[in-house]
Amino acid sequence: MSPQTPIVIRTLGDILAHPGHTLSAHCPACRHLEPLDVRRLVARYGGDIEPRELAPLLRCRQCDHKGGEIIISTVGRSA
Repeated sequence: MSPQTPIVIRTLGDILAHPGHTLSAHCPACRHLEPLDVRRLVARYGGDIEPRELAPLLRCRQCDHKGGEIIISTVGRSA
């Protein structure tokens, strides 16, 4: 078994280029977790923006808290 080359995610464009990666927003105030539409974010902010730059722009849909955390996850990858 050969070692896999790690995937480096730095921008929203990188997330789109690597299927199986998702982006979510987490509210530190109420712990709400919301999946984000990466294609929509790229259309609005461009593919070169780093996900962490979105954190201060977030507003929770449940408690209206301003700011949050960005979580990048992988889905369906096996070792």
